[in-house]
Amino acid sequence: MQGFPSPAAEPVSQQLPTPSAAAPPWGSGKASGEGPWSQGGVHAHGSGGGGTLWLLSLTPHKLAVLALFEKYLIDLDQESGRVKYPVTALLLEQIGSLNDAAASLEGLFQFFSEIEAVTMREDELTSRFNPATPFGTYIKLTMNDLNDLKRDPPSAFVFLQAMREYLRDGQPVEEEIVSRKPSNSVRSLLDSERALDAEVKALADNTSDLSPEDLQRRIEHLRRTPVDPRADWTSYLNCLRANDYQGSLQSLQRYFMHSTKDDGQNWVHHYGLLNTACLYARFNHRELALETIDRAIPLAQGMNDTPCLTILRNLKHRLKRMPNNRVHEKRFELTTAATADQVSAEDAPQRSVDDLNIARQNLETACDPMSVFICLTSSLNLNIHHSIEEVSGTERLLRADVWKQYGNSTLAALYADLYITYDRDHSADDKPLGLCLLAQHHATQGNHKMALDVLETAKRLYPPFVSGTASDKWMATLLDIMFQRALRRNELRHAELYTSQYAAIAEGNADMSSAVALQGALLARRWGRPDEAFRSISEISDSAARGSLPDTRMLVECNLQLADLHLEANDAASALRLALSSITLSSQHSLRPHHERALITAASCMTTLGLRDQARRTLDAVMPRIHSIADPSLSAEAALVDATSILDLHAHDPPRFRTLRPDGDLKAVVMPSIEDAAAEFERLEDLSGLERTATLRVIVCLRCGDVEAAEEMVKEVERLEEVMMRRRNEPVLKDGARRIVDVTKGALKMADVFL
Repeated sequence: MQGFPSPAAEPVSQQLPTPSAAAPPWGSGKASGEGPWSQGGVHAHGSGGGGTLWLLSLTPHKLAVLALFEKYLIDLDQESGRVKYPVTALLLEQIGSLNDAAASLEGLFQFFSEIEAVTMREDELTSRFNPATPFGTYIKLTMNDLNDLKRDPPSAFVFLQAMREYLRDGQPVEEEIVSRKPSNSVRSLLDSERALDAEVKALADNTSDLSPEDLQRRIEHLRRTPVDPRADWTSYLNCLRANDYQGSLQSLQRYFMHSTKDDGQNWVHHYGLLNTACLYARFNHRELALETIDRAIPLAQGMNDTPCLTILRNLKHRLKRMPNNRVHEKRFELTTAATADQVSAEDAPQRSVDDLNIARQNLETACDPMSVFICLTSSLNLNIHHSIEEVSGTERLLRADVWKQYGNSTLAALYADLYITYDRDHSADDKPLGLCLLAQHHATQGNHKMALDVLETAKRLYPPFVSGTASDKWMATLLDIMFQRALRRNELRHAELYTSQYAAIAEGNADMSSAVALQGALLARRWGRPDEAFRSISEISDSAARGSLPDTRMLVECNLQLADLHLEANDAASALRLALSSITLSSQHSLRPHHERALITAASCMTTLGLRDQARRTLDAVMPRIHSIADPSLSAEAALVDATSILDLHAHDPPRFRTLRPDGDLKAVVMPSIEDAAAEFERLEDLSGLERTATLRVIVCLRCGDVEAAEEMVKEVERLEEVMMRRRNEPVLKDGARRIVDVTKGALKMADVFL
């Protein structure tokens, strides 16, 4: 949810338990600044209670700034373009001018005329400044309010009093966060709109600096003004943050009452009921939610609002299927093949969609994986029995996403391929997801040519700049794949280019922005700036932990990256704490790839700390199952940690080492792991991994007394370091960014340019 609500919001199936799933735009859908007060004249803006005068833009502080600029224009030497007096002198002199203007109403009007004279052209019809520029807009809005005040002496007198307070107190009264309110003040409607917009964004992003109580006091001050609907919506979000049911309900009802009054159209009503039903559902008032939905459905049908009608029916089915309306409800009725015929053909499609929605919800809220697969199986049985082709594709795509999260890349790719191959009628939002999942699988296996061929299909189906967010998804996947490849190849400047292009696509998308920030941190680490990397990753971690539904996957990823930084800094104890935390989180949320990776990191920390028994037990548990994840990078890292642990036993605990190999043959024990790691790193073109593997080979050869082989491997280490240094400093072609754009929107083949 970003900004003020829109009727084109995401389906409730993706948003519950957030009750602001869909709502009409602020007011009657007009642009900012076109509310009911934009009819000209001060009285159209209105004066609030307690002597507050509301103008569109003008405040005493803004008038003072404009007065200073007027003095600047008068004193400007037109021939030389230089100011005759220094800025300090202008400021001191201008204070006297403002005091004269604040002496009387006539003085204020005279001051208005002087400002108008220097801001208008000689014909006195047009402004000297381009109204399209920021300062031109500032002049235009200010002069409009000045002209309104000239025609309204009572309001001008209120402004005069506020001007005197401003000069006496030395602070702009419109910037007070009011716990006390001056007897006479002037406030700007546009400034208040911007302030409320900022608070709404902060609430949506979980970054609000004010406590719910402080923010509510500020909102209540604004409620007695013409910006009431914005204040009501902000109050609704604030009360929701504080779990204040009564406050949320009252603010939401006031918001839609004002919207209905201003707009006078029927479409507002059913969106108001939809949001109210979502609010009831959020606070577990199931019967009230169902009753409200039943009232909203006929209104949506009367307006032929199919999207809203779909959301309402979907929500109704979900509430009926979940009696307690708990997000973490784990008891579900499984529709088996034997019972699927008991569901009518009319209800079956919605029942199947409902099962998929619950599966998605449970996947995102750390429920037991069994509950996810129960819902998927239930949907599948209904689809087969009733031949529901339009839902079958969504079920396959969700299975692909489920298997990706639960650590089976092969099955994830299989279901994504089935979705792409057999489903012809995809939505513009779904099809790129299947293609992206398949491309990511190929890239993870080191098959970059196949990954780019898949994304080539996405480019053909969803051309950039004409396909909306669909094209953003495959372009983001392309840039992420190429970033990871460049990082492994140590082509850091190329990686920087891909990150900068990704950032342009990610603007406004929180998940993508977090991914871009993490890429920047990884680059800082590679460039040898660990402090910068640590700060960036810590900020990403803090952001991921905020909110009612934290991003656990990103949180675990950040913990593991921080653990790697601590290990590089020889602080294995701190790294181990982060690894153990990651093990707990990934286990609770069924993030199997992250769980295995956290175990490997923990084993590495234990080896460094001399906890050899614990390290071996951990590795003995994780090594047999690591290959089932089908992630070559993870398998190679596990093999390296295993080899390092064996070398440590050989050096510091010979009796324990002989339990692994009674004859004491070090090469026979450790070289298979090193060879496996080298093969995977070679497949991925991972130069850093190959260099670490070669270094371990040197150590093994020296331990075994094979000096000649060790010298050969030292040469290999030196060669790899030279290649890494050369690629690290390799500049990007001047038209590198242009080539990326040409590839994404033109006829150039991705593989021909990137590989």
